[in-house]
Amino acid sequence: MQHRTILVMGATGSGKTTLINGMINFIFDVQWEDTFRFQLIEEQTAGRSQVDSQTSRITAYDINHFEGFRVPYSLTIVDTPGYGDTKGLKRDQEITEMVRKFFEERGGIQELDVVGFVAQASLPRLTPTQIYIFDSVLSIFGNDVKENINFLLTFADSQVPPILSAITEADLPCPTDDNTGRPLHHKFNNSGFFCSSRESGSGPNTNTVDKFNRFFWQMGMNNFQLFFIGLGKMKTKSLSLTKQVLDERKRLEATVDGLQPLIKIGLSKMEEMRKTKQMISNCQAQIDANENVELVVEVTVPKKVDIPAGLYLTNCNKCYVTCHYPCMIPNDDDKVGCAAMDHSMPRSIRSCRVCPEKCIWNMHANQPYKWEYVSEQQATSSNAIKQKYEAELKRKLTAHELIQILQKDLDDNEKAVLERVNTVSGCIRRLDEIALRPNPFSTPQYIDLIIDAEQQEKRLGFKERIESLKKLRQMADITSKIKNKESLFSEDGKDGGENLAADDDEGDGLLSPIAEASGNMIGWCDED
Repeated sequence: MQHRTILVMGATGSGKTTLINGMINFIFDVQWEDTFRFQLIEEQTAGRSQVDSQTSRITAYDINHFEGFRVPYSLTIVDTPGYGDTKGLKRDQEITEMVRKFFEERGGIQELDVVGFVAQASLPRLTPTQIYIFDSVLSIFGNDVKENINFLLTFADSQVPPILSAITEADLPCPTDDNTGRPLHHKFNNSGFFCSSRESGSGPNTNTVDKFNRFFWQMGMNNFQLFFIGLGKMKTKSLSLTKQVLDERKRLEATVDGLQPLIKIGLSKMEEMRKTKQMISNCQAQIDANENVELVVEVTVPKKVDIPAGLYLTNCNKCYVTCHYPCMIPNDDDKVGCAAMDHSMPRSIRSCRVCPEKCIWNMHANQPYKWEYVSEQQATSSNAIKQKYEAELKRKLTAHELIQILQKDLDDNEKAVLERVNTVSGCIRRLDEIALRPNPFSTPQYIDLIIDAEQQEKRLGFKERIESLKKLRQMADITSKIKNKESLFSEDGKDGGENLAADDDEGDGLLSPIAEASGNMIGWCDED
């Protein structure tokens, strides 16, 4: 007996729950004249807004074939929570993580026949927020799933659904109808699924209401018929590539999230070193004459910041940096599985891809605080700086030698930043190769559009979503610059990188552009 798997996804309020219930009635051959309807998923309407998802978790329903079915195979229908509800972006990220874990579970699905993307038929155009929802769903899958996507359009009538033009205009990946060239789709009107010929009542409009209900019922059943015929012909796809997309995207996000503060730390340190070097250079004669010059320098110092109860992270106990926040792994003994670790390495020697020293996994721990770095001014002197380096090198230094050592520290700092850029760049390239759709939060301009839409729509919880979007934009800005081989160093000096190359009197190219370095970046290693 054949078996088919349907994954149902979509936006909150698109009608997924009712559609799945209608699907069950088709499979069980319920007729319009019957006085009963089957309900697989209980509708929850009391006290719930239309912009809140009815489904809170991923649920798989196994339907074993028996005589009398309208389909000639067994089915697994996977229901997922809706994207884009009032709980915000964090909830959407949780849903993506739920899908990833569901695919990884031993009892989870290993193959997929169709992704049923539920959407409202009447949308004439897609707002940035709606495009974000489409992209959030589609970015989960490998590019081999494109031909297995079907749009299940709810709230439809007899006309051509306006959303089809919007889907085409947005260039969403999907198969097209050979005859019309439109995205492959099926139309439904959920209002007809739970009406019957005996519920029309009596009154002057009874016949009209009955005709409308019967029409929508029949339209839905006809489209289910076409959908399941097509499903029987679908080529089953393994989820191995989709799992790679989900795993590598998780690692990319963890790396970029950890990279962002490290870049700022690196830039701040470089600015400190540059200023110190300049000060030493300016008083070179006094130093060589054994005169002590009082100086005020900026230093970057670590600071502990408490995190909310119930959240976890991964801190490095050697480097004093936060490598992954938030992290889904609370137990220190399990940190080998943290997304910040290099999963291409054997578990016993697996090290971190984020912290400066690339420390082994068991040097990391979950703690109730994250590390942040702040700049402070400190009083020092030329003698103190000189003595610090002389103690490390165990020899006396001239002012010129001290300047050369400071220059080497600057170069080493830049190399550390570039090394992290290489890691992210390789992961981005790999995702571009295998993902069906880019992560919607990889483009700063795209996030700006969503922020504008949120400000205009002012839906419940919009202020919290905008704050989350602004934080995501910072991460997207780094990702975008790396992908486009642009310099990560700010031209306006906000990151402490202004005119560093111009001030480099050694002529060593202190800040060679990230763009040059990223031209020969190492590739990304697949997880074993």
